[in-house]
This record gives sequence, structure tokens and C-alpha cells, in this order.
Amino acid sequence: MKLKERVWIEKNLGEFSLSEIEKYMMEFERLKSEGYINSDTKFKDNIWIIKIRGEEVSLIFFNDTELKSISKKLKTSKEFIDMGLKSFMLDDIEHVSSITVRHKQLLFKSVLRSDVDKLQKEIFYHQISYLEKFDEFMGGINSHYVEVLSENVIEKCYKTRKLVSFSSVFKFNEIIESFYHEHKNDIDILLKWYPVIIWWKLTSVIPLRPSELINVERNLIKKSSSGYVVKLKRSIGKHVGYKFDNTSSEDNCYYDDEVSIDKKMYTFLKKYIDDMKNVEGKFLFSKELYTSLRRFSPRLNKNKFIVSNLHIILEQFYEEIIQNQYGYKIYNRNEKAFEDLEENEIEKITLYDSRHIAIINAIFLGEEIETVQRLAGHEDINTTYSYFQHQQEYTKSFALSFSKKMLYRNDIRKIPHIKNSSKNNHGKLLANTVLKTNDKTTNKVKNFKSYGGYCEYDTDNDISLCMKFLPSHRLCPQFIPYNEDVQIFETEKRLSNCVKVLCDIIKNRETIASFNEKVSIQRNAMINNTYELAQLLAKKEK
Repeated sequence: MKLKERVWIEKNLGEFSLSEIEKYMMEFERLKSEGYINSDTKFKDNIWIIKIRGEEVSLIFFNDTELKSISKKLKTSKEFIDMGLKSFMLDDIEHVSSITVRHKQLLFKSVLRSDVDKLQKEIFYHQISYLEKFDEFMGGINSHYVEVLSENVIEKCYKTRKLVSFSSVFKFNEIIESFYHEHKNDIDILLKWYPVIIWWKLTSVIPLRPSELINVERNLIKKSSSGYVVKLKRSIGKHVGYKFDNTSSEDNCYYDDEVSIDKKMYTFLKKYIDDMKNVEGKFLFSKELYTSLRRFSPRLNKNKFIVSNLHIILEQFYEEIIQNQYGYKIYNRNEKAFEDLEENEIEKITLYDSRHIAIINAIFLGEEIETVQRLAGHEDINTTYSYFQHQQEYTKSFALSFSKKMLYRNDIRKIPHIKNSSKNNHGKLLANTVLKTNDKTTNKVKNFKSYGGYCEYDTDNDISLCMKFLPSHRLCPQFIPYNEDVQIFETEKRLSNCVKVLCDIIKNRETIASFNEKVSIQRNAMINNTYELAQLLAKKEK
């Protein structure tokens, strides 16, 4: 798709004047002719219906009462305020996403209202620049207010993205899995909640944006001799200094992509397609089904399932299922420190969290960084590397969740993915240690000393079980710890050090020899310590 430079704004957005309103109206008509603005919408209307990437959006401007109040306060005409705001929005309608258009309009309206307290709490540092441009365009009628905002706004740190608590992630995943399996054969219930189930099971594994997910076609899977594949849509995105033309249709905003999936995911998606066989529609989710189940008729996007529809279903799922059926108390982001969340409390996950969770999970499971970069659609691999900073909290939450699963299934002895040294080394190490520990052949019980405790077993029995756990002998069922809390603390400390070393390697990757090998070693150590921590937590609760 053609890259489009923002030319019109550079030539026409100087300082707004009512005497030049015709050139802005001409730009408005051009956008109408290209489908960005609804053909029935007029420039002077209080509500503009716009269409960006196939989604209809309403922009609500000031009503007459609001204009009178703002006009009196700023000592300028109602027409100047109304026409100026609308004129400034024209370029954004063509060049930014629907979410950004609405967000900017709300910010500009707040500036004109002089909502100081509200904006100081909500505004981000990077937004000051386009508030200053807007104030300059409007002739500086509110420059003092914008200066106050600039001086007082707290610059947010974006180096580490604030995500949902990972303990809530694993709780949410358990609820989704439990709910789906409980109602697997009840199609009526599944049809109501399928969008949330599909969103989570697909986008927490494959990094997808909500806008990409809703544009995936329903016939999204295929099977071949080489395996299973899911066909997805990817956002074309943006380049430095340019932005892809939004267009009024989604067709030019996404490209096709294929990702390999396992049989379990293929089977799940195939069942969904089968369950939807009587529901018409090209896309993964059906707007017709959505409106019929919720008994309302939308004013906009009558035939298009949009991101806000998915958001509403997720909100309803939290209330009707997670809260009312599963008995959880629900908190919004940052409403309560994640360390203080009780067992029956959960922090809300947003539609945009699952993509980041998928990236972090892929890194944890050992996917090559280049593979994760491609799956995530990151142009810069440094963006992918930044997700390593979340591994420490993620691994501890993973360990806690996994320990509960082991207790529930009573499989404390199962240790997936733990990589040990060769069997010969096991045998030599065990034999030497046993001989050094106690050379009295008359004693049938041998104590294998290990840091923090010892392992007790009968030498007449097969000791292959003990061999399995070396060098991490604390995981042996026969291991007797001196103090379980100490063992957990030590394992958490080793895990923390693994993540720290891993982040240091990533940070200095340009100067480190054998970079990939060192990353692999540390990541394996991180995974091993994670499962070891899970085992210890499960043993403590058993």
C-alpha cells in the first residue's frame, strides 16, 4: 500500500481564521468524497460520522450551551471555537486511528473547557506537543492554560510497560479453560461468550491486536501434510515520518499472514467454525449474532463487528461469569497493588493486554527472538528485547499457578521441561556423593546431603528416581528440607539473578560474544528455576 505524507496540514494549518473557512470546508468535502466522512454529514453539524479502516465513529462537538460558556470565558466568538476545532481535526481524520482521533478531540475539548484538574491527572507528556500545536492554531487563546499543563505534567516512563498483574493473568486463564470445558457441548452458552474465549485462547498465544483479530476471516484454519496453520490479518502499521493512508475501508490496512499452530488449537478453532455454521458472515465474529443475543440495534456499524463490541462482551463476562459465577472480586488496573490481591480477587485484563502476554510467554517458552519479533510484528528488535524486563514477575506468577495445578492433579512428581546433565554424570555424581556421605555398608539408609536439606532413601531400592533430579536434588520426593521457606527464598533469589543476568546480556548484546548461546543458557536456567519454585510451593502446601 502507498505511503502518504502529511502535506495538507503543513500547507494549511497556520493560525486559524474565520475568513479562510472555505479552504477547510473544501478539505471536508474531499474527505467526504473519499469515504472518510459520511455523505450525509455537514461541516456545521454537531455530530460528524466518520469512517476509518472500515469502522464508523461519531465525533461529538460542543453544543450551543457549551459554546456560549466557553466563548464567554475565552472572550471569543462561538463560531471561532466551533469552526476552529473542526478544522483542526480534518487532517487527523485522514491520518490517525479512530481511537486516536476521538482521544485527541476529547483532549482539545478539555483544553477549551480549561479542565485543569482532570487533564493534569490524565494527560501524558508526549500529548503536550499536539496540545501546543492546537493552541497555536487557535491563536493562543488558551496558551496560559497549556503552559501550566506543560510545567506540571508528570512525564511517564515508557521503558517498562505497566501490564496487568500476572497472577490475574493465570487466574483469568483458569476461568476461561474451566468455563469452556464446562459448557463445551452447550452451543447456546458458547455462542454468547465465544468472542471472549476466542480472543483469549488465540491472542494470548499469538500476538494480535484487537483490530487485527476482528478482521480475521472465519475460515481461518487449514491443514496440510506439514501441519496446521492459522490465517491472520496484520496491521500494515506506520513508518517514521509517514503514516499509511487510513482509507474508509479495512481492506487496505491489513495484510495476510500465516502462523503454524498445534493440533489442540486447530481442533478448538475447527469446533468454533462448526458451531458457527448456521451464522452467516465473512469475519470471525458476527455482528448479527452479537446484536440478536444482546437485543439491541446499533446506530453505527450495523454490519461490522468492531473492537468496542468485543470490549462490551469482555466487560459482561467479568460481571456475569467471573464475579457472579466464580465469585471473584474485580479490581481495575492499579486500583490495588498486585502483591495485595487475595486468592478470590482479580485485576481486570484489557483487550490490549493479551498481545503483550503472548510475547512474554513466547520468550519464556524459549522461542527464538527473531521468531517472537515476527509474530509480534515489531519493526525494531529492540522493542522485542524490552519484554525481557517483565520475565521476573511473570516467572514467579507462572510458578505459583503451576504449583496449584500440581496440587489439584496430585502430580507433584511430574517435572516438565527440566533439563539435566547426562545420565552417566548423574550416576558418577550420585555414587561418589553416597560413598563420601556414609561408607558403612551395614546401614541400609543413605542420606544424600544437599544444600538446604538432605535426601533419604533405602539403598536396597532402585535409586534411579534420585538420579532423575540431579543436580536439583531438592525436587526429589525423598528430599527433606531444613526449612521450606528458606528453600523457596533461595530459589526465588536464583530465579531473580537469572532474569537479571539475562537482562544484562540483552542490554549489552552488541559487545557480547556468543550472544545467542549465552541467552539460551540463561533462559534455560530461568525455566528450570521456575519449575523448581513451582515444585517447592506445591510441596509446602501439600
